[in-house]
Amino acid sequence: MLHVIKFMHFKNRYDHHNPLSLSSLFAPLIMDAKTASPIESAVHGITWVHDLVGERSPLAQLLVKDVLAGAQRLLADHTSKKEPITVSQLEP
Repeated sequence: MLHVIKFMHFKNRYDHHNPLSLSSLFAPLIMDAKTASPIESAVHGITWVHDLVGERSPLAQLLVKDVLAGAQRLLADHTSKKEPITVSQLEP
């Protein structure tokens, strides 16, 4: 819930014509998030509002797309490979 409050605080200060301004809007979300879900929720919310009023979504800009893709990579679960089981481990 804290990320929603921070998002609402910053949304009043962004210029949707400036991709750097919009990208910096996601910085607090990226720092506080444990998964990509809050960022994806914000993306869908921004897209929905712009579709609702009939404007082109500012998320289509290349810089914003790159920031969002980086956030998803940063917050993705990284898998670690395990050692294979050997025959000696299976023997009693």
